[in-house]
Amino acid sequence: MVSFPVTELLSHVSAAGAARYGVIILAEAVPDGEHQLILILQASRQDQVERFMALFTLFGSVRVQPAWSSEAVIARGGCAGH
Repeated sequence: MVSFPVTELLSHVSAAGAARYGVIILAEAVPDGEHQLILILQASRQDQVERFMALFTLFGSVRVQPAWSSEAVIARGGCAGH
C-alpha cells in the first residue's frame, strides 16, 4: 500500500481540490467496512474527471463511469437506446 499524507488526500477530495480540475464533487461515500471511495462528480468533459481521479490509482483500481440523474433518464425516455 502506498504511504500518502492524509491531509493531502483530504485536500484533493475537497471542493477546492476538485475545482482545480474543473470538477464538482456532488457526493462522496465510503461503504462501511470497505476500502473503497465512491464519488459522484460533475464536469463538462470526462477527461477532467479522469485527471482528477488519477491520484487514486496510487491506492488501487479506479473506475470512471458516466452516469445521469434519474430526472435526465426519464426526460430522455428511459435507459434503452442512449
